[in-house]
Amino acid sequence: MRQYGWGRMWSTYIELPEASDAEPLGFDCGAYTAWNKMTPLHWRDFPEEIFLRRLEALPRVPDVAVVPDLPMAGNSSLSFSVSWRHQLPNEFPWHLAVQDGVSMSLVEENIDHFTGLFLGGTGSFKLRAKEWCDLAHRHGKTFHYGRASTYKRVREARLMGADSLDSVSPVLRLADGDGPKRGPRALFRWIEEATSQNPQMELFL
Repeated sequence: MRQYGWGRMWSTYIELPEASDAEPLGFDCGAYTAWNKMTPLHWRDFPEEIFLRRLEALPRVPDVAVVPDLPMAGNSSLSFSVSWRHQLPNEFPWHLAVQDGVSMSLVEENIDHFTGLFLGGTGSFKLRAKEWCDLAHRHGKTFHYGRASTYKRVREARLMGADSLDSVSPVLRLADGDGPKRGPRALFRWIEEATSQNPQMELFL
């Protein structure tokens, strides 16, 4: 990670690992984790207390931060994120999570509240990634590709000009043992996709 200048995306409720000032740091709001694990809260009830505690624990201003959202809630998620944005510290680079069902025109109307866009959503929604990337860049915003979990997504993110991306895939592939799609060979293939042709792009692993 140090060799390639990659950092970590803090997206779970565990304690934040120590990170040097030189290491890029991403801060995910945790909404997807709460929804995916079906916490005792209703899935539309954002875990506010946990989010604020994690925000308070950050050692410094992150390089990318995701505003609270409601996974799979479309325009309701957009309204929720806009309401949250006004409560958050302005020095943070807050990104709006875009996902299935959200209106591109409504996002464009509200984009000035945010530093950039964070691509969430299902695999089918991610097929529109370049549209969202282009929208962000037209307004002078950054674009983060969330869950670039396949070689194809990593390649597409790089080629479309995404400013950053995150993926747990190389770690999982390495942990799952050897084989054509597992182990060290798979990790190095991911690294090759992530760094090929555009070595100056900042990536979050």
